[in-house]
Amino acid sequence: MLTVVARENTRLRLYFPVSKRLVADVRTEQYLWEIADAFSVRMQHLCLQVDRRLLEEWTPALQDALQSLGDAGVTLVVTGIQDAADVPVVAALGFGELHVGPALAQAAAAGRGAQRMVADIVRLAHDASLLVAAVGIDDSRHRDALIPTGIDLATGDLYGEARPTDTIE
Repeated sequence: MLTVVARENTRLRLYFPVSKRLVADVRTEQYLWEIADAFSVRMQHLCLQVDRRLLEEWTPALQDALQSLGDAGVTLVVTGIQDAADVPVVAALGFGELHVGPALAQAAAAGRGAQRMVADIVRLAHDASLLVAAVGIDDSRHRDALIPTGIDLATGDLYGEARPTDTIE
C-alpha cells in the first residue's frame, strides 16, 4: 500500500511499507528508481516504512541493505513506535523518521500518561533530528491531544479515509 503525504510548504513524500525480504532484495533500489521516475519525484521523496518489530530481528545484512538504500537517498522510517526507549535505537540505526503507533497516538486523547509518552518520544526524536508522525488520528480529540506534543505530521481518517486508488480523481 502506497501512502502519499504532502503538507503545506513541504514536498510530496511517498511512503512504502517494506518487509525484511524486500529490503534484502538486490533489485529493491532499481524498483525504487522506477517508482520515483513514474511519479516524477526524487529518491529523497521516497520513504520506506520498516515495522518496529523488525528491530528485534536486526542483522548486519539488514543494516547493510538499509544503509545502501539510505545512501541512494531514500528516507528510512520506523513505524509502530510505542516507547521512548526505542528512539535512541532508531536514531543509531540511521533512520530519518519515526511513526508513533495508532494505539499510543489514540491513547493520548484518553490519558495524560500516554500524552507524556508521545511528548517524550517527540522530544528525543527531535534531539536526534528525526521527523515524527502520528498514525491513526481519526477524530479531533486525537489531534487536539497530540498538538501539544510537537508531532510533525499526522495521518488518519480525520484527514481523509483510505480508499482504492482507482477511485481517486
